[in-house]
Amino acid sequence: MASVNSLTSEEIRQIYSALDTDQNGKLDKEEIAAALRKTNKFSKADIDRIIERYKCLSNAHAKDCFNFALYEKACRGMHV
Repeated sequence: MASVNSLTSEEIRQIYSALDTDQNGKLDKEEIAAALRKTNKFSKADIDRIIERYKCLSNAHAKDCFNFALYEKACRGMHV
């Protein structure tokens, strides 16, 4: 599997669209948690920590959700 940094923006957008189960153009915490659970690589505690970090990022940007630009930055490990 390719690393996220080797993916094009279009490839990241395709992943984002698949995670956006309600197709509203934003990822909410439930969609992020569901995606993490599907990997079978994260414990409930891990997911809770990730969601807590997500809430901090969302609040810092005055949003309840990740839009694509924020998601892409987060995927690439860039400061958001």
